[in-house]
Amino acid sequence: ISDYINDMRSVVDQIPRLLAAMQFVAHDEGASAGNFEMFSCFPLVRRVLRTGVMIDAKPKGSFNIIPSIKFGNFKVEKELKKGSNHHNGILDFDYNIELNSFRNEANQRRPNQGKHGGLGVTFVLGSLKGGYLLDKSSLLVPEFNRGKWWKKHIRMHFDWTTAESNAGQDQNTVVLRVLHEFTSSLDLEIMLALKR
Repeated sequence: ISDYINDMRSVVDQIPRLLAAMQFVAHDEGASAGNFEMFSCFPLVRRVLRTGVMIDAKPKGSFNIIPSIKFGNFKVEKELKKGSNHHNGILDFDYNIELNSFRNEANQRRPNQGKHGGLGVTFVLGSLKGGYLLDKSSLLVPEFNRGKWWKKHIRMHFDWTTAESNAGQDQNTVVLRVLHEFTSSLDLEIMLALKR
């Protein structure tokens, strides 16, 4: 039994490295259809490993304290790439999270979380049709931040032609997924209109 436990532990310890390698390889194929869905899965798997709660399962115990999130200053712009007729898209927005109430709960669940450096948040931007990955960004929210609200400005760059040609006939939108690796109660999917 002890060999089984040690083997299982060593396999589980390698999963984050395998995920990072898979993400690196998949990023080279960013122009492939379906990569938006694939890149949305990586933070979900990391969350399962971190929290021990499956994706569709409700966490055991009382999770009444949920962090507050605010978004602001959404701006989608189209700009001409210098020296060509090709256009790039830029998405700018502010991400704000209130940590104080949640931080205590996280520390009670796993007292050694501080060694990981923070709470992971991943932003994945994709097309409405075809599931093309347009851009991705991730950050760590400091767990022991003394301020009540923590704010970060996010800027994402994407290929305007890919976004526009896969934006849907009438909707002309892209999809931003905000995935939190420390709790499932905060995940969001935001539809953003492309300005012509």
